[in-house]
Amino acid sequence: MSINLKKICLSFILLTLTGCMAKSQRQWEFQANPICKNLYSGVKIYLNAESEYDYLEAEIIRSSSGTNFYVNLLFMQALPHLKDPLRTKLDIYFEDSQTSLTIYPLILQGGQRLLLSEEDGCFLIDELLQGRSFKIKLSRHELNVITKDFCKCYFDLQKAVIKSFRCA
Repeated sequence: MSINLKKICLSFILLTLTGCMAKSQRQWEFQANPICKNLYSGVKIYLNAESEYDYLEAEIIRSSSGTNFYVNLLFMQALPHLKDPLRTKLDIYFEDSQTSLTIYPLILQGGQRLLLSEEDGCFLIDELLQGRSFKIKLSRHELNVITKDFCKCYFDLQKAVIKSFRCA
């Protein structure tokens, strides 16, 4: 009886450890909204927050209106910038250099989603395609934007056939 109990305990410990390790394996993921086979109303790639206690995630959405880069805020709202209350301040720190960049994305309704300008979004996408990670910082909250599976997901994002449709 004690041997079975030891096996059960060991199995539980191994399962718990592998479950913890799987959560730390962050990567970009692809998601589509299909209308029918191989035809989509929109597609996105996203990078979740690093843990359940982090407050930021990245998302790139492609629809019939174009491709947009968003930073989503979990459990909080963005503070408006003093000079332009429709925007907030994000600092970008590049991993392989001492350079940083400050951008001012648009705060969308509700205050929990930030839309980067087309220029800033394209620049950050290009950095990821070049294999360069960076850190996004909003106030005291940070998101490490990694490159794991980014190129594959971005390729899938670009090759998806997007169809705009209107409801009557």
